[in-house]
Order: sequence, then structure tokens, then C-alpha cells
Amino acid sequence: MRTSADIVAIVGVLSSVRGTLVGAFFGVQVGSVGREQEREERRHMETMAMKAMGELDSVTAGRIMKEMES
Repeated sequence: MRTSADIVAIVGVLSSVRGTLVGAFFGVQVGSVGREQEREERRHMETMAMKAMGELDSVTAGRIMKEMES
């Protein structure tokens, strides 16, 4: 028969390992959701920028493009 201290130690080890694994899993999940939201926002902003550039005359658009390259 084991003492209560042994049982508490075993349960403590198992729960800390489980907590670490669960925390890592949810951390990865939250990180990948944030990354996908950032990518979607970037796509949206690029589309808006391309539409705005399409509305400019060619001289102004060319000047802006040259400024952005430097």
C-alpha cells in the first residue's frame, strides 16, 4: 500500500504533464488562428491598394510606384 504522499506526488506529476500538453496544444491553435486572420487581413489590404491604384492616372500611379521602390 502506498502512502498518501506517494499518491499526491504521482497525481501531481501526471496533472502537470497533462497541463503542459494541453497548454501547448491550445497555444498552437490560438497562434495558427491569429496567423490566418493576419493573412486574410493582408490579402484584403492588398486588394484595396490595387483597386485604389487602378483609380489613379498613369503618371501619378507611376510616381507612387517609384517612391515605394526607393
